[in-house]
Amino acid sequence: MEKGKKSRIFLKLLAVLVTVLILWTFLYGYAFGVRTCGNSEAEIHAFLERNENEVEILKISEKDRIKAVIYEREDIGTCYAVFEKKLFGLRLEHDGMNGLVDEGLQVGGGWHSSGLKGSKCDVIVCGDNRDGRIDSYELYGVPEVARSGLEADYILDIYILDGIDHLPERLLQYTADGALLGK
Repeated sequence: MEKGKKSRIFLKLLAVLVTVLILWTFLYGYAFGVRTCGNSEAEIHAFLERNENEVEILKISEKDRIKAVIYEREDIGTCYAVFEKKLFGLRLEHDGMNGLVDEGLQVGGGWHSSGLKGSKCDVIVCGDNRDGRIDSYELYGVPEVARSGLEADYILDIYILDGIDHLPERLLQYTADGALLGK
């Protein structure tokens, strides 16, 4: 074989190898980085224990690309964490956590502009309703975020509101007789 032909073959193989390494590095960081875990309850529990100390998972809910968890920590109490699905739903990326309010429900989630696709907005309505005091809720000005006949349990509802211009935050909560709780 000619020396020039061997050099071209070597350069092509080297280019393929470099491309594979770059793709592997991107995929590994994207799906197997320090903020990621598997999609099972056991893997989520292990992730939370590794990052938050001892925890007890109380409720898990998922919708489309989002999975959320309510869990109890001995040191700070009840919290919720949000994960976004990656790698075709096989992996989860931790997107944040927050403590739950002492009474009633709260709204959380995230909003960000995603370039040409518009915005991504995930709304989480969560809280402790084990006393059954709250019968229904609605997010002010967003009729698609509402639910009635709430169970006497932890509430963990996920709504995907892509395309809106902000994260709505005013949650109205009602008792069974229709009385507005809070403000």
